[in-house]
Amino acid sequence: MIHRGWAKFIEYDPDKGTPNLKFFENPNFGEQNKKPRDMEAMDNFGPIEIPSKTMFWFVLNSQGLYALTSRRNTLIKTQKFMPLAKVKSIV
Repeated sequence: MIHRGWAKFIEYDPDKGTPNLKFFENPNFGEQNKKPRDMEAMDNFGPIEIPSKTMFWFVLNSQGLYALTSRRNTLIKTQKFMPLAKVKSIV
């Protein structure tokens, strides 16, 4: 089963002490904002365009959790990946 949706994230490593509570910024947000776009465009999973500069497209599948920079194939890059075993240990 695959789950997906827009979300914000911070990075926290308990071994490093206090987390940085600032949300990551999506490097593709500015690039997508340069082009004319339809902010109202949606499908069953939500908005097609990046909703804000701190949102990433997350996909959870049998390998793990992916934080992607875009839903558009021409702009998509993996920002972060967490193996499924690590996801299960957190949840």
